[in-house]
Amino acid sequence: MIEPLPPTEELLALAGRCIWFEPPAQALGRRARLAAYVMAKGAPRDWLVLRRVWSDETMRAALRASPPGIHTPRTWAYWHLMLDMGPPPPLPERFLPGCGQGPSVPSCAAGGR
Repeated sequence: MIEPLPPTEELLALAGRCIWFEPPAQALGRRARLAAYVMAKGAPRDWLVLRRVWSDETMRAALRASPPGIHTPRTWAYWHLMLDMGPPPPLPERFLPGCGQGPSVPSCAAGGR
């Protein structure tokens, strides 16, 4: 389970730095996405804020729940190593309806052929 984040001044500032395109209070409500942005785009000071608030188990749950399109292969592998989760599975993927699975987006542009 991903524990709720209290709207403290420190966490609101973190949310504002890492998810700059929406209000910080709203970003705190989407915990897995916020954690993914902090892990993938944040500075070490941002990681430390999150790690002070959450246990390693909560950090693992947040990493497992990461939405597609935020982590790079490098950040995905790094956090699996740092959280002692073993070899990383494939990155989360986004699937488009009617386009099959995996990297088949170019075939969708050609009418699904």
